[in-house]
Amino acid sequence: MQALEANMNIVEYRELVQDLLFEPLAAIGFQMKGDHIYLRENGNCLALLRVKDKWSNITQQVKYLLVVRQEFLPDLEEREITEFVDHPALYPFKANPLKLDNFQRGVFKKKIVYKYRSCNLGHYDTANINYGEEDPSCILQTIASEVATKGVEWFHSLTPSMSAKQIRKYGNKEYIEEIWDRAYAKNGF
Repeated sequence: MQALEANMNIVEYRELVQDLLFEPLAAIGFQMKGDHIYLRENGNCLALLRVKDKWSNITQQVKYLLVVRQEFLPDLEEREITEFVDHPALYPFKANPLKLDNFQRGVFKKKIVYKYRSCNLGHYDTANINYGEEDPSCILQTIASEVATKGVEWFHSLTPSMSAKQIRKYGNKEYIEEIWDRAYAKNGF
């Protein structure tokens, strides 16, 4: 692939996302809905959400957040959700896809050790790309690689039982955390 010029438009950026981010992840089972990429397994969902604000396309900035949820978790009104969820607040577990190394522990950093952090008010640590100022190819490839390896490992470590324990132990008893706690209890966790 040839080097891209800075100041690409959103259409060019989306084509690059398709080639460098989605296609490598699709090869291991991920799907795409809009600007979001997700993997569903055994009633759980790992998603790479594109977090937008109303100026994202004008400022040529993109933010990505890696999130995990059990699909039995309800919305804020405690209604069942049957389709893919694209709102970050409805995912208990959130991470910057470029900082997954922070979860690895041990002498050879082989084991994922994650501690739930309450961050449900929209102040998320995201991977930011300014595609209008720089070629995003390298960062998109890095995100794809990190999600495919460390992200999937993190996802598999967050079983419903472990997720419930994490939220109960480290949560702040926020409204949504209480809803999640009831949902875990209702489902036997």
